[in-house]
Amino acid sequence: MKTKMWRFEEYIKDHKIALLGIGNILAKEYDNIDFYPLYRLLTGYIEKRRFKIFEHFPNGLKKYTDRGQWYDRWQDFIEAYDVVVIGNDLRGRDLIEYLREKNPRAKIIVYYESIIGRKNRKHPARYKGINNLEFVTFDKGEGKGLGIRYVQFYYDPTYFDANSPSVSEWIKLKDNFDIKQDVFFVGKAFDRIGKLVDIHSFFEAAGISDKLVILKNPHHFYQPKYLKYMTDKRMAYSDVIREIFQSKCVLEVLQEGQHSMSYRPIEAVVWGKKLITNNIYAAEYDMYSRSNVFILGVDDNSRIKEFIDTPLEPYPKELVEKYSPQNWLETLLFCNGG
Repeated sequence: MKTKMWRFEEYIKDHKIALLGIGNILAKEYDNIDFYPLYRLLTGYIEKRRFKIFEHFPNGLKKYTDRGQWYDRWQDFIEAYDVVVIGNDLRGRDLIEYLREKNPRAKIIVYYESIIGRKNRKHPARYKGINNLEFVTFDKGEGKGLGIRYVQFYYDPTYFDANSPSVSEWIKLKDNFDIKQDVFFVGKAFDRIGKLVDIHSFFEAAGISDKLVILKNPHHFYQPKYLKYMTDKRMAYSDVIREIFQSKCVLEVLQEGQHSMSYRPIEAVVWGKKLITNNIYAAEYDMYSRSNVFILGVDDNSRIKEFIDTPLEPYPKELVEKYSPQNWLETLLFCNGG
């Protein structure tokens, strides 16, 4: 039963929102919120090569080519929208310029779902001079560094797997799974493979069972001693949820330079699991409690087995709601930060 009225629900009675490459779950639920991929699906080697060339030299080529040929069908309807939210698939300034030419009045928000770095085409410095455009990030640290707003990203299994059941459907299935390991981790190796292997060794010595699914990054060299811990096979997100259900704790190991929490703590809250993290600032997480969160490098290692075996302290419903797509859009439109 619905108990809360969101401000954006009132707003969309008289306004339209386009979500480009992000927020598909909201478009399925609400009228006047529409989802489109940013770019159309390219077919064939020649077409992909042409786009790659345009992507790298948009300013020089935009006079000689139709930019709209690369974009999805949102371009046919974009004049009707009052707010346009763009996700991580953005490749460059040309798309924003094209959108602004088609719709001079809309508020445009670019939302960073991942760390972008200084040289990225999505860096705000590359978009100077475009009016009514805002950049927002999921990461507090990067937000401070770039001088842009931070808004907590939402949790939705269909974001990772379009065929996944919804959160409410998964909750009904949860009790069908038995615990088979203490700790579960899934993620790309990035620059953290050494940390992950060290943590695995620590767990092993402490008598803690774990399952670490560490995906190799393409075109990256790894020391031979680490190869046995990694895989080339990506795990379907529905299988990730099943592994979380069969674990007592979720493990978070941050990438170098990341300051805000990853998806792991959100998964811990939504699915009712404890969190083990190497983020020394995790006590600042809104989901933090000493009963449910163990901070590697801060908490006493000798009590980790006791931490794992002690029953979970249930998370408040308000906290679970904070990670909903509705709260993300509400904060994006009407609040100063998440």
